[in-house]
Amino acid sequence: MATRPRHLIRRRSLRLAAVPLLGLAVLAGPLPDAVAATTTVTPVADAQVLADQPAVNFGTSTGLRVDGSPIANAYLKFNVQGLTAAPTKATLRVFTNTAGTTGVNVSAVADTTWSETAVNYNNRPPIGAQLASSGALTAGTWVSYDVTSQIGGNGLFSFALTTASTSSRTLDSREATNKPQLVLDTSTPPPPPPP
Repeated sequence: MATRPRHLIRRRSLRLAAVPLLGLAVLAGPLPDAVAATTTVTPVADAQVLADQPAVNFGTSTGLRVDGSPIANAYLKFNVQGLTAAPTKATLRVFTNTAGTTGVNVSAVADTTWSETAVNYNNRPPIGAQLASSGALTAGTWVSYDVTSQIGGNGLFSFALTTASTSSRTLDSREATNKPQLVLDTSTPPPPPPP
């Protein structure tokens, strides 16, 4: 019986030895990253309400005025849909056209039944707990507020904008160029490493 040449036997052994090493290289490869995703929602309704014009509706105005005296508050309503879980972060963004050292506060509004074309100072929904404050404002910039605690999933969500300043602040409404935004971060964490 003919024997296989020694150099062929050596090559076959080397090929077999490389197989488990290749398997180890695959297992040691990079792990998948987190899946990053954000959704931006614009208001389905917004309006300002003025204490000195208590029966007047300003739902179609291109600006949202907030003032401490006479009182002017702004309301925003968002319809969040398409979520499969609560977002990891929710950020309310509004565009300010005025500057000032006293900023604008955002508060929760539990009542989401108010109408953009009917709300006024007399029938305005109650304002709930304050969520955040902007600090000093710079004209022509976006202001961001963390409202993560309020967005637990799909549904209607309302917010109020107020200020203690006796000089009015003007923000863009949804009828303006820079519409208010609710930015929802729905990133998912990376899977845990294999054991």
